[in-house]
Amino acid sequence: MAEVTLYDRESVVHLRFPNTRAGQLAADYFLPIVKNGTRNYIDNVDQPLLIAKVDNEVVPLVINNGEQDRCYLTSPIAYYIHYVADFISTINQKSLRISLQLLIYGLKHIFGLLKLNRVVYVNNWLLPTGPFLALERKQVESLIKKLSCQFPQHAIVFKGCTETAHEQLKRMAETGLLKIVHRQVYTWDQSTVEDINLSTAKQRRTFKTDQKFLKNTPYQLSCMNGKHVEKLDYSQALSNLYRELYVKKYSRYSLQYNERWFQHTLTSECFNFVGFFNKASEQTLEGFISYYKSEQQLISSLVGHQTLEAKDTGLYRCSISYLCKQSKEENLPVNLSSGAGEFKRRRGAKPSFEFDFVYIDHLSKWQQFGWRLLALLYNTLAKKIFTTMKV
Repeated sequence: MAEVTLYDRESVVHLRFPNTRAGQLAADYFLPIVKNGTRNYIDNVDQPLLIAKVDNEVVPLVINNGEQDRCYLTSPIAYYIHYVADFISTINQKSLRISLQLLIYGLKHIFGLLKLNRVVYVNNWLLPTGPFLALERKQVESLIKKLSCQFPQHAIVFKGCTETAHEQLKRMAETGLLKIVHRQVYTWDQSTVEDINLSTAKQRRTFKTDQKFLKNTPYQLSCMNGKHVEKLDYSQALSNLYRELYVKKYSRYSLQYNERWFQHTLTSECFNFVGFFNKASEQTLEGFISYYKSEQQLISSLVGHQTLEAKDTGLYRCSISYLCKQSKEENLPVNLSSGAGEFKRRRGAKPSFEFDFVYIDHLSKWQQFGWRLLALLYNTLAKKIFTTMKV
């Protein structure tokens, strides 16, 4: 069995972090949030955090004791009900939209009664797209044993499992955990546009056109980390641009990062921030992207811009083009996260499903029923919608 130790905000001072990218991300980014509390950095998250050390691997944990449902990344009710309801409201087909809204309304009350919101999230970095879960099967089983004893009324939800990580997905499937479709994500790899066939020829032309557009963009692209930050503090501007897109346009159940979160991540050695500045006025920040590197890939963290201007000025196109350019230069695939599926497919990004794996054997029969019902609906109906609508 693997050795498992849990650290909270008091005991975490004794944790020795491994010299890995996950260890660096945990020490540099996640540790201060554990110590100072989530509410200091994310306005709609007020939940206890732990860090689990499993042998020499560190894994972040987010605890929901059942009362919090304001953020899709820290609450099953917020994600599978509220956040999805916001997406359903954008569906143009009226009959489908109304049918799904009625279904979601019914499920909200059922899942509330069955206490689906009482969970321990494993590998939850409080980022829209986190690194792959890097645990072996025996480590997963040891962690489950530890957590199910300490949290006997909580479901244990493992995040960061995707179809592209074949060995990892196989390991998780072997544990017998309940697998639930979470969302569809897109990965771009330069090898995709180098294949010789008709579809990749179109994607290759689009990629080259995008790169020309990036060179001739009306924006000045500037790194915002390190010395640049010491001169000017853009944390408030970044927070405003982020909220304009993720919170106002998409959903209030998105992570509501505040100015302190951006101050924290701008000075982190893990994240890369690139700002799109108006060439006519270099101090005017029109948009930004951020990304970080895991052991296996580059991961698109955030994109922010004014929603009304993005389509006219090509801000989003510039953002994706820059990430693809970095992917090619570093010879690593880039995880472009979810959303804008058709746009990403035209540039050669490949869709794959991301899953949550849930341990429920220690819960009451009614709680188990709720999770199995959720799995049935999302592994059939939701999966079909994600595929058909290219979400």
